[in-house]
Amino acid sequence: MSIGRIQLPFSVSVSRGGAGTVTIGLLYAAIYLKDWASQWLSGTTAIVVLTTGLLIGALALLTRGKVARPIATSGWVIIAVFSAAWLLTLATKGVVNMSSYYIAIPCAFVIVNLNPRRFIQILLVHLLITLLIAAYEYFSGQYFFIYQADDGTDLDEKLFGGGLDVFRAKGMFQGPLSAVAFALWIAFLMRGSVPIAAALFLCAFFASGRLGMLTSTVLGGYRLLAGRAKSFQRNLPWLFGVVLVAAFLFKYSDENRIQFISSALDLENDQNVSRVYFWLTSLNYYFSYSPLDFLFGNYGFILKQEGGTENDFLRLLLDCGLVGFGLYAGAIVVLIKQAIRRRDREDLLIALLIIGLMNIFPFVQSLSSALLFWVYFFATVDRSSSPRRDANRLKP
Repeated sequence: MSIGRIQLPFSVSVSRGGAGTVTIGLLYAAIYLKDWASQWLSGTTAIVVLTTGLLIGALALLTRGKVARPIATSGWVIIAVFSAAWLLTLATKGVVNMSSYYIAIPCAFVIVNLNPRRFIQILLVHLLITLLIAAYEYFSGQYFFIYQADDGTDLDEKLFGGGLDVFRAKGMFQGPLSAVAFALWIAFLMRGSVPIAAALFLCAFFASGRLGMLTSTVLGGYRLLAGRAKSFQRNLPWLFGVVLVAAFLFKYSDENRIQFISSALDLENDQNVSRVYFWLTSLNYYFSYSPLDFLFGNYGFILKQEGGTENDFLRLLLDCGLVGFGLYAGAIVVLIKQAIRRRDREDLLIALLIIGLMNIFPFVQSLSSALLFWVYFFATVDRSSSPRRDANRLKP
């Protein structure tokens, strides 16, 4: 009996040639294998691999002729605004803005116009590997690998444990929040999939990602209730399985972990109070910017001053200015408008979840997540502009 199917986004892969395959492979390696490979390779190597992939991909797009239409032609507008802002920042300030928020845009555009379905298939395998490694880390109490930050700090079990000494699994990523953010984006991309929502819950639990667990519950519950009768029956085994596994995991969790998870909704919790401090401090910094920084940002400033913002929209304003903020906010507005126009409740729910998550923690801050923001955007735009839905499916 089939207990679930995963339908891939994007109605078509524009190019299946060698250049497209090479580009997808290089970008995947540079972005999603970088953390694990940092044990042997320098960050400079990852930049070289990423740049090579972008150049090969750009060349493939320029030379393919009229083989197929580009996915999401509105993406050219986004690329034009991004390029203008990036070049103006360089011209007026003499600074190369290397923000992940910016780098993700050309990477996503190249991927979705070459072979997006192959890229997403690779990411599904990456999610499975991350989930298996996270389970091993959770039960063994030690990381598969320890990532070392640029300043020499080891991002180890003790660092991510915090004051309560709670172990937080991270799989193939440098930290648990990055792993949870990745699983969240895959759950958003795999529209209607209850199994992927279940995978998100497990990944979030192993990482003690409270927002991830809450989001997976909302998303999975909606997908179960909104599906047709056959779909509901097909997904019931996943529901029972996840409930049993979750009950087992919670029953045998130590008191510190339970306290850490339950404190997520405590507004007087130290972590939640400090989050408000970061927000207010970040706003004060932004409104004290010069007119030039107000428009184009001051990349790296807030990282040196406070270490972060705990909010993607504020980080966008500080690092990329009003222009960079406008790119992401504009994309979200488009998602909401299209969902309302099509009366697509799941798309609307996901757009609202994206807004909430970007406000509460650095959901799109890493390149791996910022890339998936734009892949999701282009996938949604492509679906709304395609008269036919692709029937190809993957059985997990």
